[in-house]
Amino acid sequence: MQQSKLRITKLPSIPLNANTTGTDRQQRPFVPSPRETWEMLALCSSTYC
Repeated sequence: MQQSKLRITKLPSIPLNANTTGTDRQQRPFVPSPRETWEMLALCSSTYC
């Protein structure tokens, strides 16, 4: 259960970082860290989902 919660808290961590940098978000909205996002999604669907 603890591991699942960690994943849930880590998921919003990625978008939060992108939102923190307003200038970066405007320049590259979908190029902050695609690999990390994919890895997180894969982990979530592998463990959580």
